[in-house]
Amino acid sequence: MYNIASIDIETTGLDHAQDQILEIGIVLANSKEMLMQGDDYFEGLPTFHCYVRHERYSGNPYALALNAEVLSTLSKVKPHEKSYGDIPVLHPDEVCDAIQEFLYLHSLTLNKYNQLTVAGKNFSNFDRLFLSELPFMQTFMPANFSHKVLDPGTLYYDPTTDIDVPSLQECLNRAGIQSTVKHTAVEDAIDVLKVLWKKWSPL
Repeated sequence: MYNIASIDIETTGLDHAQDQILEIGIVLANSKEMLMQGDDYFEGLPTFHCYVRHERYSGNPYALALNAEVLSTLSKVKPHEKSYGDIPVLHPDEVCDAIQEFLYLHSLTLNKYNQLTVAGKNFSNFDRLFLSELPFMQTFMPANFSHKVLDPGTLYYDPTTDIDVPSLQECLNRAGIQSTVKHTAVEDAIDVLKVLWKKWSPL
């Protein structure tokens, strides 16, 4: 049974009240199996991945440039099309149902007494706020995802040298993982799981 949902989003900016979600990635994991299987565990994990379609896009220049590839992909999807290749392209009001179907597909019938622990870099102060702006998510998320979050930045924080909580890239570096943050939702969600595994692993 999966007990962790690593969640990452890509957005058009930093303001959850004005800017928009472009991409969502959720990767399910079992912490005990992760420790037992090691690096091989991360291949083929259950993954939810979608792009989010909006009538118009607005945001800050840095975030828009960072997500230029996602915006280019969305520009190629015709109004009547529901996917780009095998990746769903959803309207904001379709996202909640799609995530719920994904959880049911993997036998996760969740409630306030049986929730997934979220793993994510700065999830509490960023991703959760954006996701809560989507229709139906304000009630769906508390019923399925714990308010307690595994943030790798806090685990890799060094009080003797750090002024700020380390970025995901710095967490990867400190974990000895040769990877560059991709700024794509699914790959970043997997990197979060990998740095957690490195911190937990006794090897």
